[in-house]
Amino acid sequence: MRLLREKGVVTQDPPFPAPDPIQRVEEDFGRYLLQERGLSLATVVYYRSFTRQFLLGRFGTDRIRFTRLGALTSLTLFYAMPTTSVPDAPN
Repeated sequence: MRLLREKGVVTQDPPFPAPDPIQRVEEDFGRYLLQERGLSLATVVYYRSFTRQFLLGRFGTDRIRFTRLGALTSLTLFYAMPTTSVPDAPN
């Protein structure tokens, strides 16, 4: 690829922007759910959408401080999630 870039055949890909703090938490949480809890990818994607909503609602653009979260906050998130089932992943 370097040779092709030097010859001007291809351009260098723009660097990916660094993930914001909420994206990092979402990614870490998704990995945890997949690897440690053994959830399906469809379930992880579903839960991650609520993770972002929760963190934005709780912290906004402020720094994420998990020490400010307690059992009541976690229960609030749990009960705020819709009760619809997670769609099955395609076979």
